[in-house]
Amino acid sequence: MQDKFKYILQIILLAGVYFVAAKFGLSLAFGVKQVTLVWPPTGIAIAALLLFDKKLWPGILLGAFFANITTNETFTTASQIAIGNTLEALTAWYFLNKLKFDKEFHHIEDIAKFIVWGAIVPTIVSATIGTLTLAFSGTIGWQVFHSTWLTWWLGDTTGAILFAPLILSFKDIKVFPFSFKKMFEFIALIASTSFTSILIFTGYISPTFSIYPTKYIVFPFMIWAALSFGVPGATWISLLISVISILGFKAGSGPFANLGNPEIGLTLLQLLMAVFSVTSTILAAALDERKRSEGKFKESETRFRALIENSYEAIILVDAKGTIVYTSPSVKRILGFTSAELENTNGFNLIHKDDKIRLAKILAELIVKPGKTVQVENKIVKKDGEVRWMEAVGTNLLQEEGVGAIVINFRDITDHKKLDETKSEFVSLAAHELRSPISNIRWYTESLLKTKPSKYLNEIYSSTLKMTSLINTLLTVNKVELGKLTYEPEKVDLVTIVKDITQNIKIEKNLPEKLEAFADPNLLRIILENLINNAVKYSPGDKKISINVKEVKEKIHIEVKDFGIGIPKNQQDKIFTKLFRADNVKKTFPDGTGLGLYLVKAVVDKLKGEIWFESEENKGTTFFVDLPKKII
Repeated sequence: MQDKFKYILQIILLAGVYFVAAKFGLSLAFGVKQVTLVWPPTGIAIAALLLFDKKLWPGILLGAFFANITTNETFTTASQIAIGNTLEALTAWYFLNKLKFDKEFHHIEDIAKFIVWGAIVPTIVSATIGTLTLAFSGTIGWQVFHSTWLTWWLGDTTGAILFAPLILSFKDIKVFPFSFKKMFEFIALIASTSFTSILIFTGYISPTFSIYPTKYIVFPFMIWAALSFGVPGATWISLLISVISILGFKAGSGPFANLGNPEIGLTLLQLLMAVFSVTSTILAAALDERKRSEGKFKESETRFRALIENSYEAIILVDAKGTIVYTSPSVKRILGFTSAELENTNGFNLIHKDDKIRLAKILAELIVKPGKTVQVENKIVKKDGEVRWMEAVGTNLLQEEGVGAIVINFRDITDHKKLDETKSEFVSLAAHELRSPISNIRWYTESLLKTKPSKYLNEIYSSTLKMTSLINTLLTVNKVELGKLTYEPEKVDLVTIVKDITQNIKIEKNLPEKLEAFADPNLLRIILENLINNAVKYSPGDKKISINVKEVKEKIHIEVKDFGIGIPKNQQDKIFTKLFRADNVKKTFPDGTGLGLYLVKAVVDKLKGEIWFESEENKGTTFFVDLPKKII
């Protein structure tokens, strides 16, 4: 009940405001009493619907009807004109809501939306219905239909442009901070604008001066309003100038009353008022938008600076020559150097001698690739001479405006390195300790098998072989991670190695008679054994597997193909990751370490080769390896 009473009260208030504004607008009528220089109710009605929703349309209908019926119009004429006024506001509301219009005019695009879809297009509805009503009722002759329609349309459009932004931006009153300086500035703006407008658009001060084309002198005041008071100030000053110019025209003075043709003068005055309002509002919105952008930029800059200064990681910017151009405050905490001590010095002075050549090569490669990012681990020397391990990420932003440098983020990982070394040492120790008893078990088992074979002994032997293989794998992984993987090249026949590995395996072989290479046979075995064992393991039953070895342009090309379970497409990018096993492998083959392919990739990289694969789930996988024939 309370909501219903509130709704009815809102309709009555809107109808009353519309009625008063309409009476004021009708007092500015020129030629025909229903057609005015400017129609304030249009702007009021549109603003009301945008602020309180379309449900208030009955208030517009009632206000428009009573405004017209009290000017001695017939019931039919007053009703039809009121319907046109209501449809005009509803049309503007529909279009502006459809276009997601911002009622606070914070963006230029919102002003453009309002001018076209809130002022120009919807007012065609009211002008057309109203002018047709007057013509059919005999109030005007058909010979003046077009000029009446144009005046009506311009009056409604001007009313929308002048009054709707004024009302909608009124809640943004906070642009006027309470200070005597600002109040004095606003009073000075009003006084100077009023005086200049009266001088130009009326004959009250100087009848002679008003006949000259000086109407654009008011533009500086509009700019002043936009600069100091934003969109609200711009709309208020535009309204002030428009009211004074209208009063001058009605009194028969000013530049538009002296053109000899009242209709042309009226049209030009209406257009000028619209242009003044649109120009000042757009300028104010542009300035407000710029201020907000600058504010957001400063806020982002402050936040970014706080983030950098309090970041756990350190940041260094270097130019293409490696000269340090910026360091974040956290550099001092990590390295002991202040920003002043490091800036304009060569960044390689910080790098340990063991890593300088490697990092210089990485930097040279990074410089020629804008936007590229690299990640490295290296030793660095602190101010006190202590050597620490760092993990760094460098990004080439040399061509980025406002940066023009290579950005290096780094952090101290010495403790992690020591922990990894401890774990690696433990794995190495455990593997070596396990190897001895397993070797004994293997020897005794082999002896028993020669004298009295048994399925139990076969199981022991098989398990022992698996454990030996696992320990060898762990040892090799440990060597890879410690950078201690030895490489002892010699002249080898790859075909002989393949045949030796596959002598007890059912596999289709496509091999040349001989393929000699200068490489480490143990590392070649690691690659071939892991790839072939995977193919056998993940191709259950009698599914075919094959190996193809050939020479292609001084390179050894190896293909191992199976028709097994394949690798899921969404996990293929992780296949060479340590300890990774695909989901379908875990379900079908629970046993496994996830170290085989990781080790293969590490060895291929060690041999300066390439490895890749093609796979489709449930259809099989093919691994490809290219190795140089002579690996030094």
